[in-house]
Amino acid sequence: MVLDAAYSPEHVADQLDISLAEVHTALAYYYEHPEEMEATRERHDRLEATLAERAVAPEHVEQ
Repeated sequence: MVLDAAYSPEHVADQLDISLAEVHTALAYYYEHPEEMEATRERHDRLEATLAERAVAPEHVEQ
């Protein structure tokens, strides 16, 4: 949320009901493990694409 949506760490802490220190700890982990974070993003993107392909849209019913 801080990196992708440009929310402040304080806002994220408030919204997720976690401490500001926990937000900063997560950000530090993100920056200390860039390869792992990129792999996680890639897995997430592939899963989203797979789910979008499998999603069934409801048929439009004329009334």
